[in-house]
Amino acid sequence: MPLRLTGRPRFALPGSAIAGRLRWLRWWTRAAHALVQAPRQNRETSGVDLFSASGIFVGAGLGALLRWGLGVALNPVFPTVPLGTLAANVLGGLLMGLALGLFTQFEGLSPAMRLAITTGFLGGLTTFSTFSAETVTLIMRGEYGWAGATVASHVCASLVATFAGIGLVHWLLGHPGGTT
Repeated sequence: MPLRLTGRPRFALPGSAIAGRLRWLRWWTRAAHALVQAPRQNRETSGVDLFSASGIFVGAGLGALLRWGLGVALNPVFPTVPLGTLAANVLGGLLMGLALGLFTQFEGLSPAMRLAITTGFLGGLTTFSTFSAETVTLIMRGEYGWAGATVASHVCASLVATFAGIGLVHWLLGHPGGTT
């Protein structure tokens, strides 16, 4: 049965996969809108709310998928050092710096959206546990030099990337020297 394009939208089968996806899309659109447009009184509360939890949940899932994709793409390049985890942590540091810099410039963003970005997406993207496990594996194999290089590269590169992200925001917005 073909889809009807006139009148009220109807689908070939009630409850079809397309209709289900559209329901989810409408729900997530409403949730995202509520995250951005949360009333001022809700922004001041410290309790857990559904929109903050949903934003963190979705953000963490997207961040974890990106981290997994980086691992799939980069880990085979140089098998001794897990480049995917390093890339995820450094990219996460850069994006956190950008977020922190932007948050200071644009204070109208709701706390729920800030949580979705930082705790959710960037928390899902960066990974201390995987970094720790990979470093311990290198130590257990007797590859102490690589283990030390892994620790130094993750920590130093992530910190430099975070500072670079903050500096980039200030530079792009015309605040020389990183002052607001």
